[in-house]
Amino acid sequence: MKKNSKSICKKACFKIDVGLSCGSDINLVLKILEESAFSQPDIFDRELTEARLMNFGNSSLDFQVLFFSKSIFRISRVKSDIRRIIYTKFLEHNITIPFPQMDVHVKSGKGLDKE
Repeated sequence: MKKNSKSICKKACFKIDVGLSCGSDINLVLKILEESAFSQPDIFDRELTEARLMNFGNSSLDFQVLFFSKSIFRISRVKSDIRRIIYTKFLEHNITIPFPQMDVHVKSGKGLDKE
């Protein structure tokens, strides 16, 4: 008996992670993430869409948006669409995605100076 993929799973939970600059407005970011996810037509049930501040990273505030999709076999495309919407809204609100940075301190001292 051949099973129809739609009868196996009507929806599945997915996530998108993003790190943002430390000065970002957390409440605005959460709102943008949720609205961006739900604006994609394949997202199921606004009540189940949830954005969270997950962590304080080394050079970013780390967020995650959870959502359910009806299109589990097209999820790469769905996630790409949501990321584009998120990125556009971040640009509109001057919210930046930081690049990793590292400060290097060079010390001098006994045994380190060569003449």
